[in-house]
Amino acid sequence: MIKFNREITNKFEEATTREWFVTNGLGGYAAGTISGVLTRRYHGLLVAALDPPLSRTLMASKIDEIVTCDGEEYILSANIWGDRTADLEGLKFIEEFYLDGTIPTWIYELGGPRLRKQIWMLSGENTTYIRYELDKTTSFLDLRLNAILNLRDHHGLTSTENPMIQLEMTERGVKVSNREGISAYIFSRGAEIELTNQWKQYYLRIEDYRGFDALEYGLQGCTFNTRLRGGESLTVAISIRPDPLLGGNRALDGRKEYERLILDLVDGKNLSSMERQLVLAADQFIVERVSENIPDGKSVIAGFPWFEDWGRDTMIALPGLTLATGRPEVAKQILETFSTAIDK
Repeated sequence: MIKFNREITNKFEEATTREWFVTNGLGGYAAGTISGVLTRRYHGLLVAALDPPLSRTLMASKIDEIVTCDGEEYILSANIWGDRTADLEGLKFIEEFYLDGTIPTWIYELGGPRLRKQIWMLSGENTTYIRYELDKTTSFLDLRLNAILNLRDHHGLTSTENPMIQLEMTERGVKVSNREGISAYIFSRGAEIELTNQWKQYYLRIEDYRGFDALEYGLQGCTFNTRLRGGESLTVAISIRPDPLLGGNRALDGRKEYERLILDLVDGKNLSSMERQLVLAADQFIVERVSENIPDGKSVIAGFPWFEDWGRDTMIALPGLTLATGRPEVAKQILETFSTAIDK
């Protein structure tokens, strides 16, 4: 298991230069830093592949959390704003960060009670889940979640406030859309939702380091408010679908079952925990590429978050990603997909 304690999680540089990444098998992904600070234009909770595995579009950048527990307020988020001032209070509450399979997991210590946050995507769907669970305690906490939304190509930036983004309350949550006809939905059962519609500007330090524009706007579009008692949880779903699965426990069980099936294919090979982690990481590069001629086609992303699928890179990576991980049928699907593009 990949795990970091306070020696990493409470320090800005260490926690901000370590990044997490999850995928959905379509070319979509979610990514960020342990600290929660946005440092790349590619960081976001949902980057959806609208034409799998292409047309990757950032739908939601992050969620900033504020917790009130036993009369004390805890700001769990961390940000570097457009003027380069920083609010980094949230780092001191991260007791631990680890990967549960491929699921990034934070443990926040709140003066006794502990709050667990996990982020994952459904395989084969442009949907991300963010789950908060309070440990078994006699205390309760009030949770305020500010969702930062942004509809743009994942290679781009929102350089000015975009008044064309529209917010609409729906029966199940909030719909966010733009003038290009791109829409996303954000939901949560068990929470009160309010529209906030406030623009924030962020400084992306890695983009600056790479020599690119480094100022990005995001819309704090809505806020979720709820009270959690010991053992209770709340899940936020962000999706391009208006009707995704909203049961947080069922969605989490589904993700873990998917990963268990991937690992079952190498069962008996006496792999170490790190080797098993690499098997799960290998799966993250395999994506669907469906066509009329190949309805079950698959391909390989040449490199997240920048690249798409290229034939040369796919053929080089194919043995390690598929044959070494016990998935010859996936290797066959990839070869069949690329067979339609061979020059004769």
